[in-house]
Amino acid sequence: MVGIIDVGVGNIQSIKNWLDRCIVNWEIIDNSKSLENYSLLILPGVGSAKLFVERLHTSGFFLKLIKAHSSGQRILGICLGAQVFMDHLEEGGGVDGFGFIKGTVTKLPLKDSNTGWLPFSFDRRILSYNWYNNSKSSSRKIKLSGRVFYNHNYGLLLSDSSAFNQDIDSATLSTFSSIIHKENVFGFQFHPEKSQELGETLLKMLL
Repeated sequence: MVGIIDVGVGNIQSIKNWLDRCIVNWEIIDNSKSLENYSLLILPGVGSAKLFVERLHTSGFFLKLIKAHSSGQRILGICLGAQVFMDHLEEGGGVDGFGFIKGTVTKLPLKDSNTGWLPFSFDRRILSYNWYNNSKSSSRKIKLSGRVFYNHNYGLLLSDSSAFNQDIDSATLSTFSSIIHKENVFGFQFHPEKSQELGETLLKMLL
């Protein structure tokens, strides 16, 4: 069972539709539920970083997710949900994240947001032992390539040499991460739930 963390910020419906298309059982998790019963936790996020982190704190999820992380439970973050894995997010005057992966989230060097489709590739063999050992992939694919959909103003800048980092496939944004992964934490800067068939295959490879 996959659990979707809901703090009232982010496009939860698109995540639910994505999991339904992949025929994956899911539940919305409110702060009354234990996180221990889920094979994978998804942390979606769209909107203000400061508000998102504040909601994580006031709902009690911030401490619960720290505990889940320390116990080895798998956590998948999408866009802002991946950014809060980092040490610090500069948006809105700045706010501290979980610090699961060392690095910061900073403004992109663009006049407007990075919105649109960019090339992408993925090799399942990069998955950590922790992640792979707890996965039940419904896809036999090892490698995947195509295009994925981005929509963000701030980007991931890793400083963690022990984490896996895959850069955004763009000359302008190549210092920013597309994927971050360390032990039981995995983050997408793009939106796999809006990336059509590739996004669905990617989820099946990670499950």
